[in-house]
Amino acid sequence: MKLKDKLFSTLTLLFVIFTFIVWFFTHKESERANELLATKLIQEHSELEKYKTLSPIITEITLVKQLAHEPAIIAMAKDENNPKSRKDGLAILEKYRSQFQDKSYFAVFANSSNYYFNEASSSKKAVKIPLYKLSPTLSKDRWFYDALAMNEPFDINIQTDRVLGCSKVWINYSIKDKGKNIGIIGTGIDFEQFLGNTSTYKQVGERKNYFIKNDLSIQLIKDVHLSNYKSMGQSTGIKLDTLIKGPSDIRHIQEVMKEVSHAKDIHAVRILWVDIQGNRTLLGITYAPEVGWFSLTLFDKKDLSVVDNINIFIMMSILLIITMAVLAFRLNKAIIYPIEKLMQNIDSVKQGELNIDFYITGSIELRELAKRFQSLLREIEERSQLLETIFNSTKESIAIMDKETTFILANNAYSEMLGYSETELYQQTCLGLTHPEDVTIAQNALDTVNVRGYVKHIEKRCLKKDGTIIETNMSVITLPDRDNFLIITNDITEENRLKRERVAQDQQMLQQSRLAQMGEMISMIAHQWRQPLGSIASTALNMKLKLELESFDLHTQEGRDGLNQFFSEKLDNIEHYVENLTTTIDDFRNFYKPDKKVVMTHLTHRSQNLFYNNGSDI
Repeated sequence: MKLKDKLFSTLTLLFVIFTFIVWFFTHKESERANELLATKLIQEHSELEKYKTLSPIITEITLVKQLAHEPAIIAMAKDENNPKSRKDGLAILEKYRSQFQDKSYFAVFANSSNYYFNEASSSKKAVKIPLYKLSPTLSKDRWFYDALAMNEPFDINIQTDRVLGCSKVWINYSIKDKGKNIGIIGTGIDFEQFLGNTSTYKQVGERKNYFIKNDLSIQLIKDVHLSNYKSMGQSTGIKLDTLIKGPSDIRHIQEVMKEVSHAKDIHAVRILWVDIQGNRTLLGITYAPEVGWFSLTLFDKKDLSVVDNINIFIMMSILLIITMAVLAFRLNKAIIYPIEKLMQNIDSVKQGELNIDFYITGSIELRELAKRFQSLLREIEERSQLLETIFNSTKESIAIMDKETTFILANNAYSEMLGYSETELYQQTCLGLTHPEDVTIAQNALDTVNVRGYVKHIEKRCLKKDGTIIETNMSVITLPDRDNFLIITNDITEENRLKRERVAQDQQMLQQSRLAQMGEMISMIAHQWRQPLGSIASTALNMKLKLELESFDLHTQEGRDGLNQFFSEKLDNIEHYVENLTTTIDDFRNFYKPDKKVVMTHLTHRSQNLFYNNGSDI
């Protein structure tokens, strides 16, 4: 017989017997009597509980509200740097501090995010400077910025302030100017002292009282460990649905809460039946508009019973004892002992003992579960060996380091790359093995990893054990635990050496190409200069022959004029030839410029220049 069938049959039998006896003797009369009695008790108890518990908070809210509307406080929030506004504001804070129960206050202003705080345990002198400055990037300070964004005039929360080192019931009140939140001001009530003050009166019967918000979050309960320490900026906290599981009950409670909060009578009480852990429980709900909380009083059905039958009590006790004994025996044998054995084996596996026998006695399900654990353990062991083999066989240099860059695991390739043994490497740090000139590069890479979670292909130099410098390409990834980093490193020393050699060869070939182009250009310049130089030589020879042959009669004016005209024409020709030589140099120089411009020219003009350089006329 399976465990599920055993438990079901046992619980069904006990439930039928217990339900039949209780229902037969007490159901009809006790139901009617319980509701009548509960209504009266809840009306008295709820009002007493609500105002005795909340009266200290309501008094403080009234004072904080007056403080938040003080002109000096508003002026200080608007212009904290103004000495007079600041002095007047601090004076008002000190004045109200003496009236608060906790003799303390706090104030934060939106313009500066400065946090002012003074309490009875501090110096009696008024504070002149803020305690510290809040930052929107710090989670512990988010409560202030979330409070500024809210439209509610005040908020009450129970929270431990890590900076001040104390747990208090905090009252946060918005400082407004023209409808805009310009700061938060308030006070606190010591949480332990507050609970002590609200638990001093005698309570009749086994009843529980909760104070909750409209969102069902539990704000206060007698047991401090169940209080909702939710503060602004957090989205978690203990809610009523952790106690009352039924969705229909929760919806009914929400409807009653809405009805009570809108009732004209502020002392209105509504009651309803709910199911808590299988027990029908009477719930009374009242509303405290001063703090925006609902007071919930729970009465267990057995505490409201007016039927006093000793025989029924004895019978119920005997049945309960028998039920608990039977359940304890069967659960211990079928579930508790096997589960404890299974947990011991799991703990041994966590400590590294893989040769564990998971065989246990107990139910069929637990024995099957143990077999599956055994199979899973073997599979994990095989995969671990496979991963270890791959880890140490890969050519990639892989290592794991902590936040201080100390190596905590490395494969064989990583140890061989740096020349350290495994033990020696674990005593080194990644930054310590980095070349001094590249430490900044490595640190910047780690900073990027901390922000983004990874960084790829960072080149830096490392120092081997023998002092040799190697060039590496490194990628770093943050592991899921966020405390360690995975490093994948490649030795690119030889690769970079070959790259540098190729670059040098390319530079040499480029230089040779430039020299060859320069020689070719000089050759072309020489070729272009031959014709103009020949024309100049021919012209000079012609002028010399004219002089030697006395072609002009210098004794006559006409001869002298002819000589002058002849020489003038020839010198003009020589000047034109020289100009063409200069133009040729400029043309070749501009040819090698990358920013040459295209211009329009006439072919006839170029042809005339060509024939002119050759001494011909067209």
